[in-house]
Amino acid sequence: MASALVAVTLLATPAGAHTTGPASGRYLVRRGDVLSRIAASLGVSTAALAAINGITNQNLVVEGTWLVVPGAGTGQGAGTGSGGTHRVQAGETLIGLAARYGVPALTLAAANGLRNANLLVVGETLRIPAAPASTTGAGGGGAPTGLPSRLLARPERLALRPTFTLWAARYGVPHDLLEGLTYLESGWQNSVVSPDGAVGIGQLMPQTVDDLRLVIGDATLDPRDPSDNIRMTAAYLRILLDQTGTAAKAVGSYYQGAASVTRRGMLPETLIYVANVLTLRQRF
Repeated sequence: MASALVAVTLLATPAGAHTTGPASGRYLVRRGDVLSRIAASLGVSTAALAAINGITNQNLVVEGTWLVVPGAGTGQGAGTGSGGTHRVQAGETLIGLAARYGVPALTLAAANGLRNANLLVVGETLRIPAAPASTTGAGGGGAPTGLPSRLLARPERLALRPTFTLWAARYGVPHDLLEGLTYLESGWQNSVVSPDGAVGIGQLMPQTVDDLRLVIGDATLDPRDPSDNIRMTAAYLRILLDQTGTAAKAVGSYYQGAASVTRRGMLPETLIYVANVLTLRQRF
């Protein structure tokens, strides 16, 4: 659920952000970057780089987003999900490592006795539990693929995909992250209103809507209009990506509130929410 913005923020790449490479385990996409060239500069394959970051279109990388580097700082191939160990690098998060190795964040925390799942010590060696043999619930291996069946059964909701693509591109956010987050929030149903008053596809709170109208500069934006709702959600996600620097922290802030995450760290239910969104984005 999108809570109110802490402050009005420019929708742009954060000033002073720097790219990093294999030593730190992540890379900041710059204007003009191409996935194959990024992979070559990092010494990894394009396919591996795309797979670990959930990129389905290798011709599209979004300026201002962080990519996880396969195998950085590990004693095994990243994302294998076969167990092993991982040496924590600067800038890494529990959520990001959980997504990389295909195990639930809370499982990874429990396996290493982490009382504060928001605090990882650089240089610490984590034990990586083996990923479940199947996450499909149908006896097949690997993560679910393809759009959710409930969405495929609703052509009027599928018709919104070009709108997601439009606003994701306009605000420079990964379309799969935007689509996965909003699907978890509402199932792409703009008629949904939560008991707290969150509205529509992105479940935007009234104060967030007021703030986003100011940021975008359009007082007529209506959260009950699907296109306007998706636009405001994309703009808000851009702000959170700029503020936090990672998809996981941005999603956590979307759910829990940026001020609360800064003050308290991600709560256990927020970790679950983030893990669910990062899993869902792979289906879009």
